[in-house]
Amino acid sequence: GCIGCGSSGIFGIDDNSTMYVNGQRVSMTLDGARISYSSGMSLLYIGASAVCPNNDCGPRRYQGTWTSPLVAGADGFLGYFVGSSQQTNRPRKSKGKKPTLKRAPKRTKADDEKANALAATGIFDNELIGDFSNVDPPRSSEPREVFVQFHKLLLLFVNRLKTVGFTQEEELKVWNHLMSAMASPACTDLFRGAGLSTPAEVLRDRGMIVAHRRALKYADNNYRLGLSNDEREYYLNKIRLSSQGATIFERPGPVMVFLTESTFIGTPFPFREAVAHELIHTAEVGENYSWYQHIFWFIGHDLTGFPDYDKFIESCAPTEDM
Repeated sequence: GCIGCGSSGIFGIDDNSTMYVNGQRVSMTLDGARISYSSGMSLLYIGASAVCPNNDCGPRRYQGTWTSPLVAGADGFLGYFVGSSQQTNRPRKSKGKKPTLKRAPKRTKADDEKANALAATGIFDNELIGDFSNVDPPRSSEPREVFVQFHKLLLLFVNRLKTVGFTQEEELKVWNHLMSAMASPACTDLFRGAGLSTPAEVLRDRGMIVAHRRALKYADNNYRLGLSNDEREYYLNKIRLSSQGATIFERPGPVMVFLTESTFIGTPFPFREAVAHELIHTAEVGENYSWYQHIFWFIGHDLTGFPDYDKFIESCAPTEDM
């Protein structure tokens, strides 16, 4: 399917959505039908949908007639139908002949070896196309600014975020909380006021891998995590089951955030706080204990000494767990 706006509205208002922007709920449109934001992001993530080019999924006028709305095929086809022919963004091989839909070529062993070598470095192989110097959330309700800035955030998520080891429900919950933080002007201003990279800037400049701790149990995830087998086993032993999260920013490549069962259970801290807490760490903020924890080390968490911690949690986490 195709996700986009134009005549339908990619960021229209919908009571079924779980994300808020400027006090309003946000949704997407799939092939003309309104869907929740989380559902749209999930479809994009698994490759079942594509974002409409130029903010418009509607039909086009072609040689005196109207085409179908934009059509996205499972084989990568993206274009319009006019009668029995398709108008796509791919050049025609010969005038007057209908183009055929071809499957993508099968991956070779050399392709897999190249991908594995790239994953081992922890670097994303997809480049961002366009001007991403400003990845702040929109500062006004002007429709064009809202679309342009949220479209940038959407592209950042699709191209620079990888999630590993979650169930579908867990993954959507993580996506909603991350996007809510990046869509908050107050959250962005707090990071910038503290001289830190905002979550969206971290995503743009380094990329981010968010994984469940359970993913570290299996060697099959080495490729997806960009870790060697020894690194995977090291982090598996280092990240305790009792902890709610761990962020690794010292190694080259994407920042890595690991969440645990305790994160989703919400013990001892709510899920919303645990995720916002780890977002502070993604800005390369290390442990920051308050003075009393040097005596009562078992009280609190590793950012009790971080200035304005409570304000960060309030501004960078949804008002309630979703």
